[in-house]
Amino acid sequence: MALERITIRLEDINGITNTQEVFRDWKYSNLAKKIADIYGVPNDQQSIVFQKRVLRFDQHSHITLRELGIVNNSVIKVMHRQLGGKNQGLNNYQN
Repeated sequence: MALERITIRLEDINGITNTQEVFRDWKYSNLAKKIADIYGVPNDQQSIVFQKRVLRFDQHSHITLRELGIVNNSVIKVMHRQLGGKNQGLNNYQN
């Protein structure tokens, strides 16, 4: 099975958007649908826009991720790597 490309748009608390493309395998197959169901992102959209309260990845954000049903540590670690530093959005793609 080919890996699906998925784009994750992260908006930090200052409104800076950081777009990252990652490969989604079977572990992430329900990620887009869960977020779409909870936050109203259309299922046919290739980008997932996380709400600001999810993006800081502090303790509260991890609770939010668990509420989404995303409890796999590898998913959270991928999110951490994709988010990077607080101002990483300045050095990456901006929308």
